[in-house]
Amino acid sequence: GQHPGQLAGQLPVDGGPAPAGGRPGRARRVWTGVVVGVALAAGIGAGLWWLAERAGEQDTPSLGGLGEAGNSTEVSPQDPLSGAAPAAPADLVGVVTDGQAVFTWSNPSAADGDSYRWRRISELGDAASEMTLATLPTVSLPIEGDEPVCIEVVTVRANGTGSVGSAKGCAK
Repeated sequence: GQHPGQLAGQLPVDGGPAPAGGRPGRARRVWTGVVVGVALAAGIGAGLWWLAERAGEQDTPSLGGLGEAGNSTEVSPQDPLSGAAPAAPADLVGVVTDGQAVFTWSNPSAADGDSYRWRRISELGDAASEMTLATLPTVSLPIEGDEPVCIEVVTVRANGTGSVGSAKGCAK
């Protein structure tokens, strides 16, 4: 029979008598599950669509260097070896001038922000002092006695990466 307040063909909504062969409230739980599932699927679909639209805005390739309106676009090349160690200084030369040993060198892999670390060494290459910072590829040291003045120099990138090798030279 029909439950009071129930239209013909509808299932009871107040937990009334169960349909033949079913448990009370089962139909309501099934429909609730279907509605939640559809809403969840719609929400996921909308989220994926939104992400795809955002990715399309940011990663749209341009052909021929022209933007969407035909304007030129600039591309900043990226150095894949930017974290790699710089080359050691080259062409290290030391000369004696006015009681000073003046050393100069070149940077074969110069990059913005490069600096140098240098230290005095013995003529045999043994370290005689701590490393000292130099922002230009030149160092002047006082001459002490008749011994040659020798140095070792490494290149240092702005990110702190030092050259694997070094340059060594003496002024006599």
